[in-house]
Amino acid sequence: MKNMRKQTIILIFITLLVCISIGYALVYTNLKTIGTATINKQTWDVHFDNVQVTEGSKTPISPATITNGTPTQVSYNVYLENPGDFYEFTVDAVNNGTVDAMITDIEYLLNNVEMSPTNKLPDYVKYIVTYADGVEVAENHLLAKATVSGNTIIPTKQKYKIRVEFRSNITADDLIGISEVTANLKLKVTYGQATDDAIPKPVWRILNGKTVDNLSIGDELCLNDQCFNFIRYDGTNDEDVVMLAKWNLKVGDIYNNSNKIGEYTSNDTGYGLQSSEAKGFISGSSSLYNGVVPFSATNYWNGSVSSYPADVYDATNYITAPDFSTTCNNTNNCWKTPGYSVAYYVEQYKTKLVNDYHATIKSARLLTYSEATDSSVGCPQTSIASICPTTGDSAFITQTSYWLGTCYINSMYVLYSDRYFCTNSYDTMQLGVRPVIVVTKSNIRAS
Repeated sequence: MKNMRKQTIILIFITLLVCISIGYALVYTNLKTIGTATINKQTWDVHFDNVQVTEGSKTPISPATITNGTPTQVSYNVYLENPGDFYEFTVDAVNNGTVDAMITDIEYLLNNVEMSPTNKLPDYVKYIVTYADGVEVAENHLLAKATVSGNTIIPTKQKYKIRVEFRSNITADDLIGISEVTANLKLKVTYGQATDDAIPKPVWRILNGKTVDNLSIGDELCLNDQCFNFIRYDGTNDEDVVMLAKWNLKVGDIYNNSNKIGEYTSNDTGYGLQSSEAKGFISGSSSLYNGVVPFSATNYWNGSVSSYPADVYDATNYITAPDFSTTCNNTNNCWKTPGYSVAYYVEQYKTKLVNDYHATIKSARLLTYSEATDSSVGCPQTSIASICPTTGDSAFITQTSYWLGTCYINSMYVLYSDRYFCTNSYDTMQLGVRPVIVVTKSNIRAS
């Protein structure tokens, strides 16, 4: 009996010892795995590289060179003698480290002194610093960390383009008193560790092989999932691109004939952005009107307009939020908040493009009567119902039902999908919001 008890005790001890050993091995393995996973070597390696001079550049006094000891600074000394002379080069900003970086400061130095109103190049010299695609370089732009593919480290690169040019678009009179230019220039870009303020460089896509310089009516441009149709060029030397959103915004109410059956809210995916679902009134296909809003709470322009048609879109005084809650509907008119107009939605959309899509937007508004009736679009000039094009390059104009920003007396010009260009009461619930945005060419060149 004693021997059996002794054997049992020994067996239990051995079993406990085995369990403890296994437990220790598991704990040790886990600790070792955790330790290996959390101890990562972080490296910072952001620098300029690969200076390439553009063919046709004027021979410089000193060529563009990355400064020793300052890896994100490039120096050069140029001599420009005649109109049209230029010196241009590209340089890569490289992140070969394991930490996301962003631009925290940009310095433009002339003769080793930062440029200012009292230390600048002559007005007849153009100095441009952009990315290679023409997008302006700006603070907070992200330069993502290097990526790893197998055993290969792939650095992230962004190509800068720097150009100094003796302007050629000057007259003989402008040349009086002008002499050649010698300039010792430096560009210093400071990078720091990326924070929540870091923004990716905006990337546009221009479809059908077009470029930003040869667009024609209806051509499509996209900023990620937000697409637009080209309307026209505007501004000095046609430097601005005017575009109409491809779809109405996903905002406002949903109606079945004259009965409100729902509304879009900030809880809905894609709220405030373009949506092919939000077409407003659709003739002949359904009694369902998606994404409809009144133009304004009142005819606020009454008494201040002397001739018609008149552009009355106002993003300064009439951007109060309406109330489209379930207890407010078109019957009791409680959406008629003083100061409300569709500019409220357009301005919100502009803010989303800037904050969420990192675009540089010059302005946002609604389509005007003059744009709709321009020969390139082809809507008839009339104050009564008429037919706009539904085929051809400008057929995009009738893809949805939406408000224009132009009034005729106390009514607003509107466009209905697949049919009429006419006027309607400013408080009707059949039309949606289809913004126009204006973007400078330099901020829209496709990557």
